[in-house]
Amino acid sequence: MSVGIIIAFWTILLWFNTEQSIVAWTIVALLGTGLILFGVFGLFKPKRHTLKKRSPNLLLIILTVLVSLITFFITALNYSIEEVATSQNNEDSINVTQKLNFYKDLFNNKPDFEDEIRHMESKKIGEITFYYKEDQESLKYIDSAVNALESEKEEFERLFGMGLNNPVNMILYGDSTKMEDLFESEYGSVTGFYTFKDQTIHLSIPQTEEEMNNFDRTVVHEYTHHLLATLIHNSGLVASDFPMWFHEGVAGYIERKNIGFSEKHLKKIEYISFGNFDTPEKMDSHLRSPYEPYLQSMLFIQYIINTEGDDFIKQLVEKRKNQAFGYAFNEVVGEDFSSYELTFIHQLEDIPSLLKMARGQFYQDQNPKGALKTLFKINQYVPNLYQSNSTIAVVYTELGEHQKSIEYLQRIVKQNPQNAPSYDRLSIALLFRSLDQSIDKAELAVKYSDEEELIWTKGLLDKLNIVEQSVNEGKPFAGYLALIRSEYMNSNVQKRDLIKRLLKEYPDVHSSAKEELISF
Repeated sequence: MSVGIIIAFWTILLWFNTEQSIVAWTIVALLGTGLILFGVFGLFKPKRHTLKKRSPNLLLIILTVLVSLITFFITALNYSIEEVATSQNNEDSINVTQKLNFYKDLFNNKPDFEDEIRHMESKKIGEITFYYKEDQESLKYIDSAVNALESEKEEFERLFGMGLNNPVNMILYGDSTKMEDLFESEYGSVTGFYTFKDQTIHLSIPQTEEEMNNFDRTVVHEYTHHLLATLIHNSGLVASDFPMWFHEGVAGYIERKNIGFSEKHLKKIEYISFGNFDTPEKMDSHLRSPYEPYLQSMLFIQYIINTEGDDFIKQLVEKRKNQAFGYAFNEVVGEDFSSYELTFIHQLEDIPSLLKMARGQFYQDQNPKGALKTLFKINQYVPNLYQSNSTIAVVYTELGEHQKSIEYLQRIVKQNPQNAPSYDRLSIALLFRSLDQSIDKAELAVKYSDEEELIWTKGLLDKLNIVEQSVNEGKPFAGYLALIRSEYMNSNVQKRDLIKRLLKEYPDVHSSAKEELISF
């Protein structure tokens, strides 16, 4: 009977908010008080009643007190769960599913990985302890993981005040199904996961070419989770004090800050309030198109850090100690979270029209400076957008600012390291720096070309090799003249300025090709 009352009370509270829960427990407490008084009255009836007759009253008192205490605990727990949702400043209450998931996390033991690592080899590098099956493949990926983290060491210190000096375990699973068994996901295979309880990063050894290309990024992503969780824990807070989009946005920012995006990709996304991404369950429920919660969160964190400064994360964690997330955010950035996120979402939605405006300003209105202003506004929100960076490079070329053009073309190559056309354009621009550098990039263009691109990129490389040969033979103008006349150089400004550079670089060389360049 008592167990039934407790289960019924717990079930009812799943649908109740804080105020309703308190009212429900008050009713239970009043009923309990009445039953206790009834039991006490029964105990102290005239002495002709035997102990045997009094024992039901004693049992009633004990069970009523027990039920009252357990229902009070359930009410307090329900209140705490509601407070977590309120503290995130996204909603006033949470639903039944979220509460059930909370209880599931509370009482379900997380996987115990001691059995997993008992039969594994271990290797400690700095503060990272790797667990793996003894083979060359595992050792290769250990080296890759260390190199990936070393390359981000300055970034970690800049954002968290911590580098690679925080102890962490990394388990490498050769069997991809093992990761899937441990960390179930209905949205595809799991290649990386971080568990704070035992400060362990779980990594699946790549099985496909795509996983190989993404392995280093996965390592950086999960290690960022480790650093953020450590920063939060050291501040006396817990992970749930911050919404899930914040956790994933920070990890995604460091992982993807040098990854390029296309206009076509961004056009497919429907941007919605971050209140829809504040729990793992909500994030998972929006993984289908047209939503991309991880990318949207990453872009938001990137924008905030670029706007508010490198100390944003540390300041937000510090302010969160004494107030709700929304109030802490407001204090750090000086603006209400709702209006801040609304402005950001609207700007993301406007990017296609801003790109169209910039192109019109440059090509139709012949207003390069106006186009740059619009393009820089786009880059404020999506610094890694291929189309905006590409157009900026073109504008700078037409303004004769070739070194700035090179900077943006190099950014594009860094963001799209296997894109042949990006190397192709950079190769031409680098003629304003060094012929050797130009040839190096042309070779990479050939390397990453598909069948269709290969004819074009191979043709450029051949032209540059001819230029190099003519320079070595003391006839630089002949080689460059053939290149400038070719379809590979279609900017008159670029041709004009390259000719000026050549005349300055080779003042004592005289030839008919030189005269042709002068009169070009």
